[in-house]
Amino acid sequence: ISTRADLSKAIARGNREGGPAPFRMGVSQDAKDPTRMSVGIVQSGLGMPNRDYYLDAKFASQKAAYEAHVAKLLALSGVPEAQAKADAARIVALETQIATAHWTNVENRQAEKRYNPVAVAELPAKYPGVDWATFRTITGIEGEAKVIVNQPSALVGIAKLVETAPLEDWKAWARYHTLRSYSPVLPKAFRDETFAFYGKTLSGTPQQEERWKQAVNLTT
Repeated sequence: ISTRADLSKAIARGNREGGPAPFRMGVSQDAKDPTRMSVGIVQSGLGMPNRDYYLDAKFASQKAAYEAHVAKLLALSGVPEAQAKADAARIVALETQIATAHWTNVENRQAEKRYNPVAVAELPAKYPGVDWATFRTITGIEGEAKVIVNQPSALVGIAKLVETAPLEDWKAWARYHTLRSYSPVLPKAFRDETFAFYGKTLSGTPQQEERWKQAVNLTT
């Protein structure tokens, strides 16, 4: 990722291949027309469960633990320790900006407000900052007439960050989330560190499942 165009390509590939992306595209039954399947776009991009973990002071300890975890995972991948800590701070700062744009849990429970059909041709005008032409081609939705945007204001904010946030921040963010996604099949140190934060700190799970159970889960 060395240009904004590269960033849009990376986001599109993340959606197509299941990699990191600050918003998610998927296909499901249309909420207002059960006879058809529709493409939907939802807010994403956070490493913690929702916006409250970034913006509510009561989650300050979890936010600090998350930043420390991000730095450890980056360091395990070969990033020098000082750089890993600096990158972790950048990642958490970027995700905090993403979280500010996100809808709250209460807003997300209002199904009617989450149904916002948008003509594919109108995406660039409504959500500037993303190279939507490239996105359509890479994800294969160029033949679709419309998409359902679940959280319009969140997509506006996220697209703006794609356009304005430093590329180095996005590159660090993508590096961490790629490592996190693949941690189950990386060396034990990666699995242990990821579990230490997501299992113990966030969920209160005392220990990982036995190795054979982890393996079976990866095949289902």
